[in-house]
Amino acid sequence: MQRIFRSITSVRELSATHITLRNYYLSRVHYKPQSNLALLRKKTGLPIIKCKEACTKFTDLGEAESWLEEEARREGMQRVSLDRATANGVIALNITRREFVQRIALIELNCETDHLSLSSDFRQLAANVCQLIANYNQLIDNLSVESMLAVPQDGGLTVLDAITSFVGRAKENTNLKRGVIQEVGRGRYTGSYVHNVLDLSSEDSILKVGTHGSFVELERLEGVEGEEVDADSLADQLAQHVVGMPQEGNGEKMETLLAQPWLFDLEKTVSSVLESNQLRCVQFVRYEV
Repeated sequence: MQRIFRSITSVRELSATHITLRNYYLSRVHYKPQSNLALLRKKTGLPIIKCKEACTKFTDLGEAESWLEEEARREGMQRVSLDRATANGVIALNITRREFVQRIALIELNCETDHLSLSSDFRQLAANVCQLIANYNQLIDNLSVESMLAVPQDGGLTVLDAITSFVGRAKENTNLKRGVIQEVGRGRYTGSYVHNVLDLSSEDSILKVGTHGSFVELERLEGVEGEEVDADSLADQLAQHVVGMPQEGNGEKMETLLAQPWLFDLEKTVSSVLESNQLRCVQFVRYEV
């Protein structure tokens, strides 16, 4: 019996050794590094025909990738110029704190199909564009879409270049429909809400992407005595109310907002909730795709 057991043990050891040697042989002999074609396809996401053309033109991988990016932007500009309908999209919100000032950016980025608007690549593009606009060194009053598209990014490119490059890869028109950027100073309170959210926030900033978005700015009433409240939390609730209780007709009006039933207690109005907490709504913005 002991001889048989030793024999079985020996066979197992031999089998394990064989498997180890085989794996080592395969890893050493049959391993092939990825070709430039495969690397370009993976990094750029462009069609394999374009990647083959780049490999033919350039032996250097970096030069080939740069050429492909330029081609994607060129094709993207052609698609953008066709002015095809872009009825789908997302809202992106970015709030960055700088000492005693908060920089707030809210944008709407549109595309042609719902399928693309739900993709992680499109939502990441919206987040990147919103961050670029929010972190722009200059604050432009009544920021136009043209001004936002001209905001620079690394490498001497602009927001427009980032969008057209994406369009060239996605083969679908994409455009920046609208956006707003504000700075809120010390002593003011901001709240925000994004529905159907992809949360990319960090310790330093709030960054969210969804289908509906809003932000509000509150200030404390002067000369009114009363118990201190958590104004930031109330501001977040008001931002959620702004999204959840849309106003009928064209435009968002302050007097209409203040007269609405409070989303979290329909027996109260927005105005009464703010007044009971010694707060006043300075401004609010609501976007919906």
